[in-house]
Amino acid sequence: MKNKIVDIEGKKILMNFSDNSFLEVADYNEPKINTLTPSSYIDTGETSERYFGDINYSKENKKWGCINGRNEVVIPCIYDNIDIGDNIFTGVKGLKRFDFDAEGVPIYKYRINGIEKTTRFIGWQYVERFDDKPISIGAKNGKIGIVKIDGSPFLPPEYDSICIDWSKKCITTEKAGVTTQILYFEQKKCWSPIPSEFSFYKEQLDLYILKRNDLFAGMDKAGNFVIAPSFSSLEIFRNVIIGTYNGKKGALSRTETITRSFYAPILPFVYDDIKIRTACGTLSYLIIVKNGLQGIFCIEDKEIVLEPRINEEYYLYTDTIGEKAIGFSTKQGEYGFMDFNGYILFTINRFLVFEGKKIDGCKIPVFFHFGGFKNGVVIVDRGDYTEKYDKSGHLLETKWTRCSYGDNDIDYAAETWDAMTDGMYGDMPDGFDDDYSFLGH
Repeated sequence: MKNKIVDIEGKKILMNFSDNSFLEVADYNEPKINTLTPSSYIDTGETSERYFGDINYSKENKKWGCINGRNEVVIPCIYDNIDIGDNIFTGVKGLKRFDFDAEGVPIYKYRINGIEKTTRFIGWQYVERFDDKPISIGAKNGKIGIVKIDGSPFLPPEYDSICIDWSKKCITTEKAGVTTQILYFEQKKCWSPIPSEFSFYKEQLDLYILKRNDLFAGMDKAGNFVIAPSFSSLEIFRNVIIGTYNGKKGALSRTETITRSFYAPILPFVYDDIKIRTACGTLSYLIIVKNGLQGIFCIEDKEIVLEPRINEEYYLYTDTIGEKAIGFSTKQGEYGFMDFNGYILFTINRFLVFEGKKIDGCKIPVFFHFGGFKNGVVIVDRGDYTEKYDKSGHLLETKWTRCSYGDNDIDYAAETWDAMTDGMYGDMPDGFDDDYSFLGH
């Protein structure tokens, strides 16, 4: 039996037969034939509080639905508002939208090859708007399910709650206290549940990171486990994964696998820390730390090119590695290069010098934009100019790189003449005989 609005002692009352409750109608219009009429009641269980200075204003919240010509409720009064357009009745609930036709049946209108189509979800209480997605959440007989655009079920309506996170391509369902998560696997072009003992953590760089008993694991987009649930932390990059195992850091390769498709370890899990100099993407080197000393691991060659012997007080720039030397800086603002034995080759003067005297407070920046040593020399960017050094720290060359606007060889008069004769200032007149004397030349 449908809920109905009746007149009792001059008041419009919404009779809710599901729980035998009576609710006074707040907004009521006489119903019309062959269409639906919005109505509402005041939800006494919900009030919104607003403040103006120290004064509190409580506003009653109304719940809206629609009745037919017989005063029967065909769209339940559960929505924040009802929008009407083109004989489509849209229930608004927060940021969600629910479309119904004039019979109160959930619908979805869409176009295929320019042809408008309408799917009617008969028997369903509501279906959330699809918003150009292939599936959406709906309710039937008090249970939640998922339907496809054509009206066929994707998940049967048997769940207590369902949430779709499109940014993570993850569906979370709950039934009788049991939570199941379903992920979209790109390579298989299908949705599939993950093992029940795992929970979805995040998606990053074509990997799904899962969690079990506070340990992380990883699955690829084909649904294969590629990282065993053994790591207390994971840092994901396109070619390598840094993990923590039994309190120690190591690395896995994303280009090599071992038994059952698991990523192969390329750096043993024996280090106190592993540092990187790139926030994301593909890495070339890892800075390995053990007992307060730093070393360098080359990912491409899968070898340690510098055993841990450089004190952690030095910040190492892995993009300056070349000819067994590397650039460094310190917290005190010192810049320079050291060899792979940890000996400083030279430091770079950062102070402005005028007539042989250092100008206090005037520091010139140092940028390692040009890599490391090549053929025994290295180029350092100083902002307005570059410096070239050998391994002994001898300054071989200073080259000015800043554009000088007052010192150039441009003949602006000639350039302007060329632009004028090329038509920059308008098309040449018809029948023009190439006589430019009228322009002053």
